[in-house]
Amino acid sequence: VVEDGVTGLLVDIGDHVELGLKCVELLRDPARARALGVAARQRMQERYTLETMWSDHFDLYESVTGGRRVTRAGHPS
Repeated sequence: VVEDGVTGLLVDIGDHVELGLKCVELLRDPARARALGVAARQRMQERYTLETMWSDHFDLYESVTGGRRVTRAGHPS
């Protein structure tokens, strides 16, 4: 979801020094911080609509059940 430098900033897990530096970088450049936030919000609105989340969920369900329909009781129909 986060693309480094486009929709946010990434650091390696456990790299507290780099995390601090990135935070300071954004505090010193609020316009960039705002631009990253706007880009992230736009990506989320485009990628995670109700329709796409439903479709992805349905695709996952089908892959797990092998395309079989399941009744309310949880038994294959």
